[in-house]
Amino acid sequence: NILTGVLGYASLLKHRLRDQEETKRFIDIIETSSLRAADLVRQLLAFSRGTQPEDLQVVYPNRVIRETTRLLESSLGKDLQLEVDLNQGLPPIAANSTQVQQAVLNLCLNARDAMPNGGKITISSAAVALGGKASSQYKDLAAEPGQYVRIRVADDGIGISQEDLDKIFDPFFTTKEVGKGSGLGLAMVYGIVQNSRGYVYVDSAEGNGTVFDLFFRVAEDKDRQQSLRRLTPGLAGEETVLLVDDEPMVRDLGNEILRSYGYQVVLACDGLEALEIYESRGADIDLVVLDLLMPKLGGKDTLAGLRKLNPAAKVIICSGYGARENGLQKLMASGVNLVHKPFKPEELVSAVRQVLDGETGTKEKNETTS
Repeated sequence: NILTGVLGYASLLKHRLRDQEETKRFIDIIETSSLRAADLVRQLLAFSRGTQPEDLQVVYPNRVIRETTRLLESSLGKDLQLEVDLNQGLPPIAANSTQVQQAVLNLCLNARDAMPNGGKITISSAAVALGGKASSQYKDLAAEPGQYVRIRVADDGIGISQEDLDKIFDPFFTTKEVGKGSGLGLAMVYGIVQNSRGYVYVDSAEGNGTVFDLFFRVAEDKDRQQSLRRLTPGLAGEETVLLVDDEPMVRDLGNEILRSYGYQVVLACDGLEALEIYESRGADIDLVVLDLLMPKLGGKDTLAGLRKLNPAAKVIICSGYGARENGLQKLMASGVNLVHKPFKPEELVSAVRQVLDGETGTKEKNETTS
């Protein structure tokens, strides 16, 4: 609150005194220093609070990485290349999604600062086994044996000296010049991973770049159940849902929402793929969630194809159109439920549970298109 006041009034003063250059310069210094102080306080609070066991969630790592890369687009600069190599089908991890994102973000910004003349940052993910005889490369971690997801951030920057490698995770240790870094970025990364019962591995040498490997343990059944207990009661389930949407972000979101409530999810990127999947696996699919507007084969035609394969198929249509637009009223009259985009997680899962339980009705959030 104190820093909010300092920043706010400094900005007001700068606006009112914009014709007095010397005074404006002093206020700029106050404003910049306050921003740095605010950032330091945020980092200190995050570092000191840590993550309690009850704060751990079931997190899908690839989605967190994709969201992080979108945040990075405006921060890396034109001389830096960002490469993303994600192993598909990774199991969820037990962690805090916001903190995982913060850890990856900190590592990427650290890599950026290690390449003042440009270079490449690579973010990758993979499933690995640690502990025992699982991986000799990581034997120094003394990890608890089990399955983990590895998130790797690698750069071809200036590297880290052997002398500094032992100190990089110490709070307030930094090799950057005064005012350029707080020394908390890597300490926060270490704390975040440790609080998730994970491990950090670093491989670096001066002039040869740096590789940071973050290991998060795969979520166990007890983690999933704990996560489910926090959700709206009565909406969880174990049925299989075929989710069809041509937009990757919406598809990933729906996948995470439904899986977090316990459902099994099969993904399709268009109507043709959906019909192929349903034809071969229809007996295992309890419900289809279908986007209305898609290339190749739209939602209405896909619905018609599903009805040919199984007249009793349970289907939900997702659309940004209102119920009176684009022929949706006729679809709803035929027994198809409607969920409007954009939807909240509870709205989607509530509609899914409704249809699976044989209830009727629609979810109409708004009348705007998206």
